[in-house]
Amino acid sequence: MNSSFIQSEAFLRRRFFLGIFLCMALWQRLSPGWPLTPSRSARWLNNSASWPSITLLVRLLFPAAAVGVAVYAGQRGWGLLRLAALTL
Repeated sequence: MNSSFIQSEAFLRRRFFLGIFLCMALWQRLSPGWPLTPSRSARWLNNSASWPSITLLVRLLFPAAAVGVAVYAGQRGWGLLRLAALTL
């Protein structure tokens, strides 16, 4: 893969994460669904600490799942490219 693509993908991923995080924090601040028993700093610390493990899980799981689904579909003869008479 092109290194500039990988860098821009990581940049976009961080920006989307921060944007969604800020929107959810603002929403929670303006209209909480129930009384917040743990302190805000404790909740934010816990949520922020889980981010690296979730990122690692996504980086490992999604490519493996895509390959697994492709192998599964290939073994069963599924897919649109099988309909086209392409020879390799």
